[in-house]
Amino acid sequence: MANKIDAAIHLALRADAVVTGPQLLKLLARKQVHFVIIASDTSPASTAMITERLMFYNIPYRIIETKLHWQTILKKQQFAYLGITNKNLAILCIQQGGLTDERTKEVN
Repeated sequence: MANKIDAAIHLALRADAVVTGPQLLKLLARKQVHFVIIASDTSPASTAMITERLMFYNIPYRIIETKLHWQTILKKQQFAYLGITNKNLAILCIQQGGLTDERTKEVN
């Protein structure tokens, strides 16, 4: 793994705690997602839409890396955003990635 956040997300993937695409949007409404990563090359409209929902539901998020990077690491098709559904793995992703800022200090 290139860095710690990749390792933490790979661990979440192996634990089947990663959701993407339309399923992520459904789980956001149910508050079953604890952390979201948005690819840096996502279109501005998509980024605005997902960040609005994340702020409404008070879910921490970060915008890092590109779609191609996540496709390479996770060996899945390209996606704009991914969510971590396990609370402890979400905390691990935040801590291991050094992603502490005002949006990622606490996980609900």
